[in-house]
Amino acid sequence: MPWSTHKLGDLTPQQIEAWHKLHDQETALRSPFTTYGFCHAVDKVRGNVFASILENNGDIQAIFPFERRYSLIPGVARNTNSQLSDCFGMIGSARHSLDQGELLKHAGLSVFSFDHLPLQDNTFPVWQGTVSHGIRVEVPNFHDYVADLQRTKRKFVKEVERHRDQLVQRYGEITFQWQTARPVAELERLIDHKRSQYLKSGARDALKLPWARQLLLELLGAQHKNCEAILSTLYCGDTWVASNFALRTEQLLHIWFPVFNRDLRRFGPGHVLFFKLIESGADQGVRIVDFGGGVSAYKTKYSGIQYPLFKGCLRRINLLSAAHRVAQSVSWKIRALLSK
Repeated sequence: MPWSTHKLGDLTPQQIEAWHKLHDQETALRSPFTTYGFCHAVDKVRGNVFASILENNGDIQAIFPFERRYSLIPGVARNTNSQLSDCFGMIGSARHSLDQGELLKHAGLSVFSFDHLPLQDNTFPVWQGTVSHGIRVEVPNFHDYVADLQRTKRKFVKEVERHRDQLVQRYGEITFQWQTARPVAELERLIDHKRSQYLKSGARDALKLPWARQLLLELLGAQHKNCEAILSTLYCGDTWVASNFALRTEQLLHIWFPVFNRDLRRFGPGHVLFFKLIESGADQGVRIVDFGGGVSAYKTKYSGIQYPLFKGCLRRINLLSAAHRVAQSVSWKIRALLSK
């Protein structure tokens, strides 16, 4: 079965439609981050996004998207926008028949680094790496979801309701917008508050570089099948309470960048927002809310299901791969020294 590798911008309408159809058939990989729309937005902002396509008698069997890390070293790549993506994998039914050397050879790569690969229903050719977990919450409908949550986390539900009532009493009636009417202004607010949060927590600033801001703007303004950007806001009266930038694919809503008003933190503003987000999403057909990678204390309050995610690296046996391994080892040692 022949493989071919293309710049993302050179894909034909038929190839893009095949990507949509293969994505619709996925289970664990049915995520906004594995869609053509997300990869297209990354390519528009950053460039260097490619797709290897496997065909059998003209029928597309699998699509392997990736981003070349360095234009001058095309043999080194990573999953598309690995710094911000929360899901990665090969789309299609033929991934079980490949070993890592064969896959990299067909894609013209020597090294491929990746993160956030779901292990469920996935046989991507990997065996060395690290495993973390994400959390997904199933919401058949909001009424039943809250009823179940009250049985297992009654104290938490009562606390959110109490905080919501306190916010209303102090600041005014709640106004929740599933999709804000002021996307540019609200996105600027979200980015500023998220970067401040990163600074206070000591976490890596994922929104520091200009292209990250451009990517969120691009996603908000784009119209792509299976990848819809949703910027939701919560106000009490004229007081901003919290916001969330999410990506949606069909019945799944992926929480991506939540932020809240730190002056209101004693009222649990993030949880008040999430309850409204889950309620509104359920009304619009969302049945799974994905909180993404990391098992934080606030995520576990929603009685979700943990799922494993894999991080690793595929390598061919050649000089470029060996040089990359040495450079990576030196980089890790320098980081360790600087962190002391």
